[in-house]
Amino acid sequence: MTGIRPLENKIAIVTGGGAYMGEAVAMRFGAAGAAVVVADPDIGNARNVAAAIEAAGSKALAIEVDTRNSDSVDAMVKAAVEWGGRIDCVHQGQYTIGTLKTVAETNNAEWHDTVDMDLHGPFYLCRAVAPHLIRQGSGSIILTTSGRGIYGSKDFGAYGTSMAGITGLMKTLQWELGEHGITINCFVPGFVLHERVIKVMGEEKVEAIRLAAPHKRLPTCEDVASFVLYLCTEGKWITGQVHMLSTYTE
Repeated sequence: MTGIRPLENKIAIVTGGGAYMGEAVAMRFGAAGAAVVVADPDIGNARNVAAAIEAAGSKALAIEVDTRNSDSVDAMVKAAVEWGGRIDCVHQGQYTIGTLKTVAETNNAEWHDTVDMDLHGPFYLCRAVAPHLIRQGSGSIILTTSGRGIYGSKDFGAYGTSMAGITGLMKTLQWELGEHGITINCFVPGFVLHERVIKVMGEEKVEAIRLAAPHKRLPTCEDVASFVLYLCTEGKWITGQVHMLSTYTE
């Protein structure tokens, strides 16, 4: 990595930055020197992460955001620009798996609860930040998707459809933003090793998934954060790609 703090004087936005992978990305951005906007539906979590970033020596701003609501996303981006003056890195780290049902069994409310967060939310975010990135002629956007949007999966209709839509959104924006010096990518984290995942799935299943992996290891939230940072720094020439970080297709 070029430089100890390669994002010095840069402004980063992380949605879902109050927990899980988003938290790890926000902390890594801060460690790289960025001033970080930690946006999360739980303002308490956002404040805790922002405080940790500041304790480690970088600036941070906690903002409560409902990514399902375009007005909330617009207000968050407006506050970020007023606070930092610009936007350099954007990571969409908030999503939900939603209700696990077949398409035929999924009602309207269940469908929209998932699609509103998983597809409409990233659209609102990209639409809100695009004018600022275009004006400054630079920036990186990293979206989160899933293998279920690539390969399909029974009982994940709303989630899989949304994740497929993320890829389509990214592929479109690579052309609309690329000529302005902006890169956009999405990644499939796969099964990410985390204490809350182990609690839900159980240690035996987690171990079975690990053993099924080609290299017998699973990515951690910190591994994901390292990759996101790479796309904003040394890998900022990469755009329009779906990056598979794991063979497990969660």
